[in-house]
Amino acid sequence: MQRIGCADRCLLTLGANGRQKRYEMPSNGDSERTGRHETCRNGWGRNKHWGYFLSLKNCLATTLLTVVAVVSASFWVDVGETMRAQGDDDGFARFVGTWQLESWRDTLADGTSRSNAHSEAYLIYSRPRHMCFMGMDPTRPEWVSRFAPTPAELSTTYGGMIAYCAQVEINAAGGYALHHIGIDNVPNSIGMTRKRMFEFLGPDRLVLEVDPAELPEAIVGMTLIWRRVND
Repeated sequence: MQRIGCADRCLLTLGANGRQKRYEMPSNGDSERTGRHETCRNGWGRNKHWGYFLSLKNCLATTLLTVVAVVSASFWVDVGETMRAQGDDDGFARFVGTWQLESWRDTLADGTSRSNAHSEAYLIYSRPRHMCFMGMDPTRPEWVSRFAPTPAELSTTYGGMIAYCAQVEINAAGGYALHHIGIDNVPNSIGMTRKRMFEFLGPDRLVLEVDPAELPEAIVGMTLIWRRVND
């Protein structure tokens, strides 16, 4: 016996008396004979050579193992996804998604509050534990030339745009998230960690409080409320 193959039909090449024969078994079970090629009917046909029986046995075994492997792989992929979604001990799964800024209030030392100028913003949390934030002042004046801004126009970029991306660490017990900065529009901030106290108001609203140690002078509190962007 020289070769056993398995696809839609089983193939066996035998050597007997210096001659070769190839037996095939089509999936429809029909039988036909052409020259030196003989097709088997119902798994046996007219040739009951022991080698052909082994080829059929091996073919069926290979097919069964292939089916088991495919089903098993599919099962473990589904299990992995379920574990990532439901076995998230620190609650990061609740953050995952795109969030649009609903309000951004700054509390001043005298007890009054005001809206932050960066009133248009998006916040994105994604696996594996990354986030990006971008906010802008929608009242920024347009540049005279989009490709050749003046120094004065460029200065509005710093004051009118905030952006950074970070790796995320969640402390569910403490109720805060840590953003380990990897990209920032201010180069001095790269490598720093920003702390945000969080609270979920249902599945689609998120409140983030900026750590007081990060607040600029004259501001004693900063609260951002986000609304989840649903498809």
